[in-house]
Amino acid sequence: WSFRRMKRFLPKGAIVYSKCGTMDGIVSDIGIIKLPQNKGHVALAVYTNKDTGNMLKREEAIGKVSKELFNYFKTL
Repeated sequence: WSFRRMKRFLPKGAIVYSKCGTMDGIVSDIGIIKLPQNKGHVALAVYTNKDTGNMLKREEAIGKVSKELFNYFKTL
């Protein structure tokens, strides 16, 4: 499942240590993303609201948040 969440939109080969979860309609992913060129790490925890709707859209949202943070911090 984790490839559909935090890792979803990150570059191929990105190193991610994560633990995803789903319980009672809440979708989450918590992890550490290693930045390229020894720029450090980003710790991230993303939880979606409780919902009985489309789980794939919530997983996609987690992936988009991860991608934006990765792109921001890799340029610092």
